[in-house]
Amino acid sequence: MIIQWIGIITVIFAGIALLLNYFASRQQYFASRQQQKNNQVMLLREFVAKNVDLLDKKREYESQNKIGDFFIIFLGHLEWLAYLVNKEFIPLKMADLYRGLIVNWYKKAYLDQKEVLADYMEGQPQAFSELGELYEKLKNNK
Repeated sequence: MIIQWIGIITVIFAGIALLLNYFASRQQYFASRQQQKNNQVMLLREFVAKNVDLLDKKREYESQNKIGDFFIIFLGHLEWLAYLVNKEFIPLKMADLYRGLIVNWYKKAYLDQKEVLADYMEGQPQAFSELGELYEKLKNNK
């Protein structure tokens, strides 16, 4: 009789432990999802802040006749954002907020400046491939 009661008590404690474990893991899951969203917002804010800095320096590069250098730095920065979006560190929906800007920047800084960038792009057939992929996604996702 005592063994049966010990078995019943053990089952009750095991059930309580399972419930507590469930609630703890659920809370941890929601906390990690919130942290992931915070990280995504932080990455996007970092992108915007860096863009403002780069666009401010455009005049400096133009005055020194180094506009090609500026476009390479600027495209590298856009490539970083494209990588984050393409590898799903940042959701496409978040990048979609900047669709018009990214599409226009890609056209103006890459497609329209191929002559200026020819020396920089020599021997790099895969240069800015992530940016091209993001451009196609944003252009076609209207």
